[in-house]
Amino acid sequence: MAKAAQHAGFDVIVTASVERDEAELIEKEGIQFIPLRLQRRSVGVISEILCLREIHHILRQVRPHLVHNITVKPVLYGSIMTRCMPTVAVVNSITGLGYVFLREGIAGRVLRRVMMLAYRFAFTGVNTRVMFHNMDDEALFLREGAAPKSKTMVIGGVGVDVDLFKVTPFPSGPPVVMVASRLLWDKGMAEFIDAVRILKKRNRRFRAVLVGSPDVGNPESVPEKDIRQWETEGVVEWWGERDNMPSILAQAHMVVLPSYREGLPTILIEAIAAGRPIVATNVPGCRDVVHHNENGLLVAPKDATSLAEAIDQLILQPDLREKMGKCGRKLAVNQYSKDKINGVVVSVYQDLLSRSHMRMEHDELEW
Repeated sequence: MAKAAQHAGFDVIVTASVERDEAELIEKEGIQFIPLRLQRRSVGVISEILCLREIHHILRQVRPHLVHNITVKPVLYGSIMTRCMPTVAVVNSITGLGYVFLREGIAGRVLRRVMMLAYRFAFTGVNTRVMFHNMDDEALFLREGAAPKSKTMVIGGVGVDVDLFKVTPFPSGPPVVMVASRLLWDKGMAEFIDAVRILKKRNRRFRAVLVGSPDVGNPESVPEKDIRQWETEGVVEWWGERDNMPSILAQAHMVVLPSYREGLPTILIEAIAAGRPIVATNVPGCRDVVHHNENGLLVAPKDATSLAEAIDQLILQPDLREKMGKCGRKLAVNQYSKDKINGVVVSVYQDLLSRSHMRMEHDELEW
């Protein structure tokens, strides 16, 4: 997205909390990078105040015309800090609602209410847009009054490079059933393992593969010892974290994501671009990508039995895998290509900046 903005003539600066090698990767793309000391799980008052001060300092230093905040804390903190810069245009991307919106009980309800009030404050700027990755999240924010309809829009995630993710023939041998994601419990890891056990009891010939790693910064992270135990039992193969997803997906016969809630899962649009059928839960985000019985199968969330049945259907029917893979590829090209998504984002930038320019001219005339 940053590169697309560059190509459109914008001077782009990225600020984020990343590892050093990730920062170098951004800089190698010719994009100026400013490190940010922001921790996802931190709730300490002092550390959060220091983070706000740091964002304020960066904004004063850069003096941007437009700020694009992405994910929960940057959206809230970036929006708060730009309130004192009325001529700055602001785009906020809600890429997903996070574990707070999956938390049950009174504490969960209270946290969600507080978050919605914070979002409402964040989105009251004059020249702002709020981008959602799925229709369910947009509907929730509108229902809660956290954002006005005039400022919201839904875009298809971050998009996929349909030239990089190409359709390849299905590999020979037993079908490879692949989960590729951060290894979190709320990604449906327990249900996937149970589904695999059900199918192994039926003596189905297939390989269950996990691609990804635990996310120690997330309270829902699956402990590595559990993954190692599943490996030892012969339930799954763990391939670890990979950065060559086109070649990884070429080894799969289907991609599974039994998540409890998503923004819009990049792995699913990568899978359909690679011509692979997908099995996912009927939850926000997943159901935007999976067209049931067309490019994949939707199953009930937290239901290992229905998950096993869907996987079994694709294991036993290679012709169905082929048909769904072709349908998914068409959807990826027509709706989720990164060029289409980035074109929409850049047009929003241009529209907001033109409005900022008109407001500045109007203010000068009034003065």
